[in-house]
Amino acid sequence: MAEKRVLELRKLLQQANEAYYDQATPFMSDQRYDELLKELGNLEKEYNLEDPQSPTARVGGAVSSNFETVTHPTPLLSLDNTYNEDELNEFDARVRKILGHDSFSYLVELKFDGASIRLRYEKGALVLGATRGDGQQGDDITKNIRTIQDIPLFLEGTPPKVVEVRGEAFMEKEAFVRLNHYREEAGLSVFANPRNSTAGSLKMQDPKVVARRPIRFFAFDLLFEDGVNRNQDQKLALIKEYGLPANEFPTLCESIEQVHNTIEVLDQIRHELPFETDGVVIKVNEEVLREQLGSTSKFPRWAIAYKFQAEQAVSRINDISLQVGRLGTITPVAELEPVLLAGTTVKRASLHNEEEIQRKDIRIGDQVKERIQSYLDLYEAGIAVEIVNVQGTNPPSAVKDAFDDFIAAREDKERYQNEAQRYAFTIVPEARGQAQARIQEAEGYKLEVVANAQGEVDRFNQLLFEYQKAPEVTRDRLYLDALQSVLSSSTKVMIDVEGGNNLLYLPLDKIMEENKKRESISLNRINLRNDDE
Repeated sequence: MAEKRVLELRKLLQQANEAYYDQATPFMSDQRYDELLKELGNLEKEYNLEDPQSPTARVGGAVSSNFETVTHPTPLLSLDNTYNEDELNEFDARVRKILGHDSFSYLVELKFDGASIRLRYEKGALVLGATRGDGQQGDDITKNIRTIQDIPLFLEGTPPKVVEVRGEAFMEKEAFVRLNHYREEAGLSVFANPRNSTAGSLKMQDPKVVARRPIRFFAFDLLFEDGVNRNQDQKLALIKEYGLPANEFPTLCESIEQVHNTIEVLDQIRHELPFETDGVVIKVNEEVLREQLGSTSKFPRWAIAYKFQAEQAVSRINDISLQVGRLGTITPVAELEPVLLAGTTVKRASLHNEEEIQRKDIRIGDQVKERIQSYLDLYEAGIAVEIVNVQGTNPPSAVKDAFDDFIAAREDKERYQNEAQRYAFTIVPEARGQAQARIQEAEGYKLEVVANAQGEVDRFNQLLFEYQKAPEVTRDRLYLDALQSVLSSSTKVMIDVEGGNNLLYLPLDKIMEENKKRESISLNRINLRNDDE
């Protein structure tokens, strides 16, 4: 009986993995997947049925045949999940038991609902971008990675020769809704959620199409080859120093009680964030202890993910209307009793999943109760949400200042972007026009000066020609006359008097005066210098 159930679970979970990682069309919630995975793990352990090919021993999805395969120098492991305080306390107890002491701290970070990617920088330049794949190998998607504006092609500061970056690609809520709205109007299939939209976009063959997708990026870890241990909070500081986008809500906790308090705070403010987060990641902050804690074949023992509790809301379908897309596609839309869900008022839903509609026998007057981790998860239930308004929250003072700073920073960013656009479209062209005018003026001045100089050269050559033809007795006189007619009075002349080494450095008028005093003067060498030299 146990063996039969194990085989059933392996097949079901393998199908769920393929749908989630490879096809970007999930049919099972994260919590349900974790429940079945835990059941499978318990059965395998109890009846000694462990298998290295089982979903309990594998990470992520398979690599794609459409991209080159790269091997990760350090495996990209998944994280074990927990959904309540008791399980989190058990994790803390395991850590303290393995270490044999409690002289460590935790760093709590928001868990992004996106696609994990790996970046490699050599001598500060981006040379590789890859998917997590099965944890050991992934797809080389460097061309697509280069189109993501959040990912710098060159690191700032003074990074080591080689830097490995771990991070999450994601889509913001509003951008995802707009993307699905566009696809719906165009008669295309809509995406199930931001995570699968992002993962599917990163594996597209045309980087130009990827560049049009609203993909963002956060870095959450760095790996180096210099053998230096850096704590997690130090790594987050380096992430910002290198010009990589980092999460704005990391919290250093000295105890598991502080971790619980931080989770409570983040759970209250998460609906105000522009991106999807389904929980937090708790990591042992001290990197030197991570090797001692080790890992299983799938999870590190020094980190765990805590998933926020799902929300539920009940509404009634008042009517079903028909919406005609841009290409004539007709989509039924459920008009709901307005209901507050995940900080958002929902009143309309696109019934785009025909199989789910038929299975649930959805009709006017039905009451709809949806279990939801976030409002975007409604796509998994076969409906698309229209945002009406976002309800404000009052997060505790422990992080309210940081949250206010985050909102202000977003507003500043928008203002700076507007100023940058104005600069790009007005000031830059104007400056370029002025520069071009100056260049043209300089070119004209250059031509004029060259012409004048050439004229002077021609005139001097003519005088020199006359000098060479004149009798020797008059050459000195003619040569000085030629110099006087060509050179300004500020020019000085270096002359070799009487063929000796007695060099005089005198203004031209002084030379003329000296010439009158001395009837026989031989100018064997004359060097011209300008006063400005």
